[in-house]
Amino acid sequence: MNYKLSINTSLKIIEQTFNRKFRFPNVFKSYKVIDGTKETTVPIITSENDDLISQGIWGLLPHEYEHEWKTFQKALNTLNVQVKDIAARDLFSEPYESRRCLILVTGIYISYLEAGDLQTAFIQKENQEPFTLAGIYNLTSDGFITCSIINTKEKENVIQDKSLFLKMPVIIREEDRTPWLDSSADMQTIKNITVRANEMTGFTTKAC
Repeated sequence: MNYKLSINTSLKIIEQTFNRKFRFPNVFKSYKVIDGTKETTVPIITSENDDLISQGIWGLLPHEYEHEWKTFQKALNTLNVQVKDIAARDLFSEPYESRRCLILVTGIYISYLEAGDLQTAFIQKENQEPFTLAGIYNLTSDGFITCSIINTKEKENVIQDKSLFLKMPVIIREEDRTPWLDSSADMQTIKNITVRANEMTGFTTKAC
């Protein structure tokens, strides 16, 4: 992905789709493009408060970190993390085991190479309904939620005859949302969810 998401829908539709209310409804804003390189929030459902929709700052920070978001992101980009790299850092592995979340979106932007040029494509559901990405989260010392999106290998060639430049976020299927949020789930169950993710039936891709 290329650090951009879309949450281009209404609060009402999100609440109806996921059968949950926003914890702070006045904070939610709809965006066609969310640019992760700028400090921004995304709607998420956390394992700790799985009956509500919260807002998380996109870009994971350590619990004890007390300085500016952009300063940390310059040192270590935590907008996303590859599944295969999670175990290499406690920053990722500890929340992966106990603080997983669902990041709510209506679309994701990916990059691909065509004739030597970097192009952008947009993936959304055919019915344009919101869907969920796999994430992990921390709580900062002052109570803010920060989160990262989990990426994995592309399962299907979502752009025919193109060479994808970046990896795909893990798209969590509806039937896997509850076990993903279960902080007591065994790690084999969680691994299985990431392995069977990203079957693109019901999704559409178009060049931007």
